Amino acid sequence: MKGAAAIIAVVMMFAILTALFVAYGPTLNLFGGGDGTLHKTDLQSDIYTMGHALDAAKLYMDTSLNYAVYQACYDNLQRAGLSEITPETGQSGLAYLPILNFAEFYNNMATTAETYINRYSDESYAFLSEYRVSLPSSTVIVTKEDEEDKFIVTSLPKSMMETYTQAGSGESVTLRASADLSKTYEMPCYPIYRKAAETNDEVLGFLQNTLSSAAEDIGERITNSETSCNSAGICGDLTNRLGEIIAGAAGTAPQDDEYLIETEMTDYNVIIDLVDSGKIKQFSISMTQVVRIQEKEPTYYPVWNGTDISFESMELVYLTGLTASTEIEDSG
Repeated sequence: MKGAAAIIAVVMMFAILTALFVAYGPTLNLFGGGDGTLHKTDLQSDIYTMGHALDAAKLYMDTSLNYAVYQACYDNLQRAGLSEITPETGQSGLAYLPILNFAEFYNNMATTAETYINRYSDESYAFLSEYRVSLPSSTVIVTKEDEEDKFIVTSLPKSMMETYTQAGSGESVTLRASADLSKTYEMPCYPIYRKAAETNDEVLGFLQNTLSSAAEDIGERITNSETSCNSAGICGDLTNRLGEIIAGAAGTAPQDDEYLIETEMTDYNVIIDLVDSGKIKQFSISMTQVVRIQEKEPTYYPVWNGTDISFESMELVYLTGLTASTEIEDSG
């Protein structure tokens, strides 16, 4: 009898627990069929779809990191390796070539990449129009690999991706997932900058030769009174002559087997000072040029080029220039 009583007690306890689960706990049906089964199926479907939403959001962030890195490399090279141009580092939207080691170069690139990936994550990601995933802002770190053209980009989110839904019966479900990313890229970002740093002295040497040749030619013209300059300031006649000299020296840039190096004179002038008699006492020549460096056999990347989204090669652009003043000896 004791055994039968124990069995009856267990059955009754089981019935009570079942009733409590049905009344106050999650809706389910232990024996199949009924509203409980439908509700459980709907909830599982929501959770399943939310999981897919998080997976899709992670893929979106992975793709966003790629585009952020491509754009950061492209934009920084357009600024001579810098993340921004200040009045101290450049003018007219172009930067002077800075002195950067690889850590400084990649820190500048990380700053730009971080700006872009956080723009991608600024809005939540929508999956099937109903399931929205909140995306975290991230800190980006770029480190150098053993090979010079390889680097690692790590995106460290400040929180987790999160998606939320309110079930029809009143339950709320929140799922979270990590948005950590770390990828290795093989791109010529730093190698192009390094080539610019290696050849800059040679670029300036060609510019100095042009300036010296121009100073000698213009000095002779002034001494022989072959100029009509009659007031202090920029002399149009001598500036025109300077333009002819520069045109004759066009194309004088370093030659390299792997890289194409081009120079373009963008501004030049001759400024004169006069003595009381009206003779030219001193003149100065100023030259400014843009230098462009890219691989001769480049790889093309999808980037915003300032006008359109297109496939562009990575090209470093920087500004350089020289100014020299020359005294005219008084012949009497």
